[in-house]
Amino acid sequence: MNPYALMDVFTFDEAVQAITGIIQPRTTEEKNAAKLVGNALRGDIDFGKLIATTTEVQRVRQERIGMRHISINDTRDHRPILEHPYAETIIRIARADLLAWCESRGIRPPFLFPDPPPGSDAPELTPKAEGSVLWLLAAVLSMVYGKNWANEDPKTFLAELKQDLQGKGIQSPKDDRTWIGHLKRAALKMEGIFSDK
Repeated sequence: MNPYALMDVFTFDEAVQAITGIIQPRTTEEKNAAKLVGNALRGDIDFGKLIATTTEVQRVRQERIGMRHISINDTRDHRPILEHPYAETIIRIARADLLAWCESRGIRPPFLFPDPPPGSDAPELTPKAEGSVLWLLAAVLSMVYGKNWANEDPKTFLAELKQDLQGKGIQSPKDDRTWIGHLKRAALKMEGIFSDK
C-alpha cells in the first residue's frame, strides 16, 4: 500500500520521503539524495517557485547544567534547568502543488505518481504509420479548413497547424512528441472502431 496516496497535505519531511522513496535514509548515498531533494524543495519554497504554508512555532529546549549528585535516599535530579527558546519552522505543501513541482522538474516519483503518464502504455507506431496518421489528420483538416495540407511534409503540416491554432487563440502542445502521442492514441482508437465493423 502506498501511504502517500492518502495524503492531501505534506510536511517538508514527508514531501522529501515521497519524492525520494527513502523513508529512513541509512547509507551515505540515501542521505545525500534526501539532502539534495530537501535543498531543492527549500530553495524553491524560499523563492516562491513552490507554494507552501510556512509557520513558525516558538519552542523551548530544556537543559540541566552542572554535576548530578545522587544520594542513597534521594535519586532526584536537583540541578538547575536552563531554557533555550528557539523557533521551529513548520512547512506544509498541498498535494497539487507538490505534483506540479515534480512535473516542472521532469520527475514522476512512484509514491506520488502511481499511474504511468498518459500515453506511455500506447503501443509504438512505426515511422511509416506515424506519417500515415499525420496524413489522415491533414486530409480531414484540409476538408474542414479548405486548405490542402494532405500533400505537405508531416513536420511542415504540424508547424503550420500549430501556427494556425495559435492565430485563433487555441493553446496547443509545444512539443512534437506530445502531438505524436495524441495522434497515436487517436489512431489506435480509430483502428479499433474500424476493425469492429
